[in-house]
Amino acid sequence: MNCFAVQKLSIIRGDLLLFKNLSFEINAGELLFVKGKNGSGKSTLLRTLLGLITPDEGQILWNKENINNLSIGEFMFYLGHQNGIKEEFSPRENLNFFWNFNDNTDNENNSENNKNKDIILDALKAFSIEKKHNIPCKYLSQGQKRRVALSRLVLENRPIWILDEPFVALDTLAVEKLSNLIAEHINKNNGMVILTSHQEVSININENKIKELNI
Repeated sequence: MNCFAVQKLSIIRGDLLLFKNLSFEINAGELLFVKGKNGSGKSTLLRTLLGLITPDEGQILWNKENINNLSIGEFMFYLGHQNGIKEEFSPRENLNFFWNFNDNTDNENNSENNKNKDIILDALKAFSIEKKHNIPCKYLSQGQKRRVALSRLVLENRPIWILDEPFVALDTLAVEKLSNLIAEHINKNNGMVILTSHQEVSININENKIKELNI
């Protein structure tokens, strides 16, 4: 069973001590809510878990091995405050780029074949953005751009999802769709999710599978 563990983590930013001796563990099929006030260091913690920030003390382990010795992209997916999409590309082109980047295409030229197109349109349908599939993202609203970014989760099979405020700029329906997708990743795929959110959201998983970390 997959396990992601943080042991005695300490992080100093400038003269500010954000964390000291922080430890927690999340196992396959579990959700971790990271909670705290603005400026408490939630985003810094998530970036540290991704290996983007080196902690001053402590270690981060994936299945008992230090992540510094591993290729993090093989088991982690991250979605932060930025959507990570190309404004000049359409939603379909953005997802096709992501799909090809992860070596999911059997087309030698990495172009969008019919099979890939169906998969990508299904991902966009999951967040009701398929009708905008050919419009450059620069013409979409912030909420629509966010839905394009979140559509990547439908294509994502890495075990750990790390999501920083994923519900921001979403309407009620999109919040429900994202909540259901997170629940499916945990319940069906036995995946793991670490997220921050200022919003109270309901995710349909067993209460004993939900953990909270207040920082």
